[in-house]
Amino acid sequence: MIFVIDNLYDENNNEVDNFVNNDDLAKLYEYWNEMYILSRYEEFSESDLEKFNDAIHRWTWMFVKAFKFVSPSNLKLPKLHSWVYYIIDSIRSYGAINGYTTETYESLHKYFVKIPYRISNKKDVEPQLLRTIKRQAISIRMSQHSVNLAKTPRTCKFSARLFDFSLRDANTFLMKKKIP
Repeated sequence: MIFVIDNLYDENNNEVDNFVNNDDLAKLYEYWNEMYILSRYEEFSESDLEKFNDAIHRWTWMFVKAFKFVSPSNLKLPKLHSWVYYIIDSIRSYGAINGYTTETYESLHKYFVKIPYRISNKKDVEPQLLRTIKRQAISIRMSQHSVNLAKTPRTCKFSARLFDFSLRDANTFLMKKKIP
């Protein structure tokens, strides 16, 4: 692995503050590979979890040592914290992490919150968002019965595949909120 990051390492392999030597970078990469391979297990025994926990801590220690000087927060990041302190307990409770992904929820947030918010007038936003989502749901229903699906907006195709949106439930919700 070739590390090409400006000003990250000292070419003379000297121990200098704010620099990482080549040996440390190679070790960091080795620790990453070990941790990644362990993270892909389908099932974990207790000894696997201990090895995984050790690998996480070795990699994290080396990663923070190598990169904290380029981070405004000294790498005090929520995702890194969660990885180090909570992933093993999560595996014990819920099983392997291969299926963990935030992609679905991030996409839903984008299409059903961010985009409708941008087209709102930013005042009394919730009713506007709900109306936009209701229109999208109606569009989905109409596009499912349409011959030409090529004209269906990407958002509608995406949401139609993820879940079946109930217009009756949306109308009940809107009536409770008294949204026209």
